[in-house]
Amino acid sequence: MSAISNVGELASPYYLLEVWARRGEIDLDPDTYATLKAKARRLVRDYRRFDIRGEKPDDEWFAARLSVLGLSGASPLELSVEGEAVGVRVWADSRGVESVVVADGRDGADPDRRPAGGTDSPAAMFERALDAYRGDAGWGLMLADCKVRVYRRGTGVSAQYLQLDFEQLVELDDEASWRSFAAVFRAPAFSGGDGPPLIRRV
Repeated sequence: MSAISNVGELASPYYLLEVWARRGEIDLDPDTYATLKAKARRLVRDYRRFDIRGEKPDDEWFAARLSVLGLSGASPLELSVEGEAVGVRVWADSRGVESVVVADGRDGADPDRRPAGGTDSPAAMFERALDAYRGDAGWGLMLADCKVRVYRRGTGVSAQYLQLDFEQLVELDDEASWRSFAAVFRAPAFSGGDGPPLIRRV
């Protein structure tokens, strides 16, 4: 059992990420790292409280999900996919370069299941939205409850992504998975800076 799954071999060889994490090559500021862990645990705890009460998460919870992923500043954008409007967010790095497109799912729908009356599943629609997007971001993040998927634009392969499950992350409490989450599933992973972004290296 793992908190991170490599569906369709997006990251190949994925095991290198775990090697980096276990050898300490993913180096994080201790205070920032501790804060991220605390935020992720709180996110899961609050999600489970909503679930126990039979309620859907509120706007505050969704804002906290964006925050733990470093996406609080992402701007809304509407894309046209085969004539259908699809709302996403776009996060730009400190230089103002658009780096990742975000599907901020808030309806609790299964991303792989086509809704009644819908043309396709939310995941398939997001992949098409990435194709329709015309900015600089080369990556997509799909958020669905406590799961986060990383997609790469222009792969030409359907259903290919790296997925993190926050509930499993907190439950298993594995240090390599925590470091991989902090390094690869957050906005800074998609920012190039002086070299290629970490996600591309992975």
